[in-house]
Amino acid sequence: MNHHQKLGPILICVVILIAIATFLIAGCMGPAPDQQGQKTMIDNEKGGQPAAAESMTKATPVPSPATTGRSASSPAPSATTIAFDPVSNKKTGARFTVSGTTGLPEGTGLFWQVMPDTGRPPAGVDMNAQIGIMANNRATKGTGTLNRVSLDVDTKDFAPGKYVVIVVSLPGDSGTADPTTGTLAGSTYFTLV
Repeated sequence: MNHHQKLGPILICVVILIAIATFLIAGCMGPAPDQQGQKTMIDNEKGGQPAAAESMTKATPVPSPATTGRSASSPAPSATTIAFDPVSNKKTGARFTVSGTTGLPEGTGLFWQVMPDTGRPPAGVDMNAQIGIMANNRATKGTGTLNRVSLDVDTKDFAPGKYVVIVVSLPGDSGTADPTTGTLAGSTYFTLV
């Protein structure tokens, strides 16, 4: 009986250490990013270079909540997700490239949407958004098991505020697939000042 009484505190310590390790590992994953109308459709088959654009403008106010995003030390993406390179604040009207790495195979069709942050985590593209950019292209060859994704963004018609970039991977041809059938591959944020 004395032997069982000595094991009790040891087992409790082991359980507490496992719980602490689990908590610390979960804390390293980082928070899920937040999210958020002029709509521009772009056929973007070559690594983020716009091929054609059509604009519809409707002004709506854009709230500007606190900026969130992944750090440069984000863990490597899984086979179906994208780890974005950090995007700093930009001046309204700026042109820049949003890029990242992915485990998705080279040539995977992607559909991109850039729109005002709604404050809710994205679940996919919003085909009813009134302001933003929609484009499609493909994952390109990277290094090792990671491939690259990128989109050139032109904010000349955007108001200051926080914006979300949403990417879904598409089944089949990215030029003809219905974007709402895509699987959310990732999102990131930027703020226009």
